[in-house]
Amino acid sequence: MTTAAPAVAGGPFDGFAMRPRQILVVFLCFLLTAVDGFDVLSIGFAGPGISSEWKLGSAALGTVLAAELFGIAAGSILLGRLADRIGRRPIALGALALMTITMAAVAFVPDVTWLALSRVATGFGIGGVLVTTNALAAEFVPAKWRGSAIAVIALGFPAGSIGGGLIASQLIENGGWRDIFHFGAAFTAAMLLASLLLLEESADWLLRKGTQRGRDRAATILRRCGHDPAQFTTLIAPSAPARTGWRDLFVRGAASVTLLTTLALFFHFATSFFLLKWIPKIVVDLGFPASKAAIVLVSASFGGLIGSLILFVATTRLPARPLAFAALVLAIGGVACFGSVPANLVILCCVAGAANMGANAATIALFAIAVEAYPPQIRGAGLGFSMGFGRIGAALGPVAGGFLLSLALPFSVVAIIIAGGSGLAAWALAAQGAAVRRRRG
Repeated sequence: MTTAAPAVAGGPFDGFAMRPRQILVVFLCFLLTAVDGFDVLSIGFAGPGISSEWKLGSAALGTVLAAELFGIAAGSILLGRLADRIGRRPIALGALALMTITMAAVAFVPDVTWLALSRVATGFGIGGVLVTTNALAAEFVPAKWRGSAIAVIALGFPAGSIGGGLIASQLIENGGWRDIFHFGAAFTAAMLLASLLLLEESADWLLRKGTQRGRDRAATILRRCGHDPAQFTTLIAPSAPARTGWRDLFVRGAASVTLLTTLALFFHFATSFFLLKWIPKIVVDLGFPASKAAIVLVSASFGGLIGSLILFVATTRLPARPLAFAALVLAIGGVACFGSVPANLVILCCVAGAANMGANAATIALFAIAVEAYPPQIRGAGLGFSMGFGRIGAALGPVAGGFLLSLALPFSVVAIIIAGGSGLAAWALAAQGAAVRRRRG
């Protein structure tokens, strides 16, 4: 290993070609995100059965449906910062273990309180997996491939939702809602085993530790990937960057960008997760069996997958901001219309798919905008703050929907009200753009 060459800027894989082991790590991160896609929506698949067995009203069910989203917010913020201290791999493995245990525990909970608590714990693990997989994928590929790697990982969520929904519809039809969590625990356990065998630590994180042991481990990872560490001059650790923290997000000029970026994610998540969490219960209330309700949710997930693919292709030609506005308009119209369509399974599937196509495309575009909103020295803290607190909106959307339904408001009215969340997100995005221009100008 070269020890005399000066350090240069850039990630540990910059300048190298992509090799099969790097592709394998990105693919594994995609699968871990697919686990998240299934786990997040598993409670939605099971919602009608839970409501029927425990006689839950709309408000109580809304709280249960949103419980893991509070955990995701806390896990994203806390475990993301911890991953900067002890490494990406141990956080990912620990989070997967927590998810496995708590998914399995759901099938044995005695009442709705323990169900909600177990879902919060599962969400905490999901938050840890989300932040570590994105960091690992970005740091395990050359700079020119990072955008593509993040886009591939983003596709994992709707892919997991689609596959999980198809399986859940069969499990519900042939068994009961607890079988969904048995499957989820087994799937997560399989991914934990695969991660133990195949998931590498981030070489970039190892180098930033500034220790000889970290440099040696980074060199070993490069060799496993088929690269020669002797050709990599940045194995000498760069000078330690200035310490930054949460306060840097709220200094003059940065505070408005931070708050508006967070609000855009918060409001949009409230709309999109309301739709995903309440689809099964609403479809069952229209007179369809739970297995058919799962098919509508799969259609929504398929629409989200299509939206992600369209957004990925479009961003190679157009800026993310106008694409985000267009996607938000589609999400607003789709969610509002879903509350008024007739009880026809084909129409329900089409409208749910269109609504989530816009919602998922808008989410990815907002993520891309958030990445660009923060300078590199505070980007990690900024993304953790905005995405973590934005997830609280994902939790409050289903709760707010349940509360409004408990007031005996028609679902058509509730859908229009909640669709307004993405409208507020569009306002926050416009204001955030102006704030970014002021800060840079």
